[in-house]
Amino acid sequence: KGYVQLLLSLLEQEHQDLNTLPVKPSLKRIDEQVARLTRLISEILDLSRIEESRLDLKKKKLNLNELVEETIEDINRTEIEHCIEIEQEASFEVEVDKDRIGQVIINLVTNAVKYSPEKKNVKVRIYESKKGEVAISVTDKGI
Repeated sequence: KGYVQLLLSLLEQEHQDLNTLPVKPSLKRIDEQVARLTRLISEILDLSRIEESRLDLKKKKLNLNELVEETIEDINRTEIEHCIEIEQEASFEVEVDKDRIGQVIINLVTNAVKYSPEKKNVKVRIYESKKGEVAISVTDKGI
């Protein structure tokens, strides 16, 4: 919605040249956010499946570091006051349900931002916790 409002306000400016508007990147972000909202609706529907023990995971192999980076990039577009730092020990290929793991990362990072309003630094760390196991930790300086 923010990107749509930005484009509309830029279009309303009389002196704005249409060729200088960030149309393509904004439309790409709008599309990504609509997909994210669609996944969120799907997750809400999944709650009933979880309660009935009928939840299907759509696992596929992906780079966890890239997923974390994309997720943090999306959060940074809406949360400009906090500095979210990513510390990566190595690159990790995992087989997971991308949407569900992505939502977990979003929840952890947005909670860190929400509960540390005075302290603006949040650190996301991707590391090998045990041999063959990867972990993601989120650290903030809030309450």
